[in-house]
Amino acid sequence: MAEPPAWEVCTLGDSEGQLLSAQFYKNEQIALMYACKGGGNVLALASHANFPFAAMPAVPQGTALLDWTAGLVRSGELSLHPLLAERSRQFAGMDAAMLALSQNRGMASIATRNRRVLLLDLEEDGNEDDNDDPME
Repeated sequence: MAEPPAWEVCTLGDSEGQLLSAQFYKNEQIALMYACKGGGNVLALASHANFPFAAMPAVPQGTALLDWTAGLVRSGELSLHPLLAERSRQFAGMDAAMLALSQNRGMASIATRNRRVLLLDLEEDGNEDDNDDPME
């Protein structure tokens, strides 16, 4: 019988809102889209290179991985770490439905529930003033 995989997990959370999407970006970054409690959405970029990963107890056969992880967080066996975004932008009047990334072009698109698409340049341009950064 094959040995089960050894899983490591990092559980991130924030009291600011509900996570809508998490996708790997580039340069050890992850893009996170979440809904704010007061309305609107936030798109954040964070480096996953320094996330505090921990060994996860074996998942019982027939149990969904996400359900098992959530149960471990609720029971206190896994710590919930605050998300510390390196860059983020809040969109106050938006109700996001889907996030798509283009790692090669450094672009993101956010489709909203009212059938609009927002295109964002995620890359920092060293020649421009920091206040012009769309992800700041």
